Amino acid sequence: MAIPVADLTGRNVSLVHFGWFDFVGDPVRATTLPGGYAFGASETGDSDLDGDTFEWVPGGVVAISEVTHSATGSGNVEVTLSGIVGPDNDLLNMLGTASNWRGRIGRLWHGTAVDGALNMLAPYYTGYMVNAVLAGSPDGGQRVTITLESYLTLLTQARNRTYQDQGLYDAGDESAARIRAAANGATGTAIIPANGGGFRNDDRQYVDTL
Repeated sequence: MAIPVADLTGRNVSLVHFGWFDFVGDPVRATTLPGGYAFGASETGDSDLDGDTFEWVPGGVVAISEVTHSATGSGNVEVTLSGIVGPDNDLLNMLGTASNWRGRIGRLWHGTAVDGALNMLAPYYTGYMVNAVLAGSPDGGQRVTITLESYLTLLTQARNRTYQDQGLYDAGDESAARIRAAANGATGTAIIPANGGGFRNDDRQYVDTL
């Protein structure tokens, strides 16, 4: 089957990135598309794009790590902006207050531009901001690196919860002790007190709490 391909002979095709980072009170919307881009009110159907203006940031000062995928979701992505004139007190205050960014959304899109005009755009990563590091020097310029963590990571984290906690909420609940007793072959008055270990009747092997 022949794949239809547009004739772009002699035209300049470039890869562009768009990014939105939901800092409290001062969200960052940036793009490597020269001149920036203002989306129409219903241009894409994406509420994080439509009606918003993305400011131009030179592609040479932006670095975005690769996106890796596994059975548990996508790995973390780091977005670095270099060449920042500093020290910038507003930036320092924003990053220094973790509640301004930690756990808030960051999104990335990539697409193509033909002869400087945007012609295709697609989302490729959404995550929570989990780290923000400012480095560099006043003379050489500063850089800030934002780490995004996939939302699926939150869903797959161990909750560190156990039914053995029930006694913390109901002092008269002996279900945890009875579960341990049953596992150790004990019955009746041999029920092991809460938070205790026990021995199996058959081989006297110590068994810790479940």
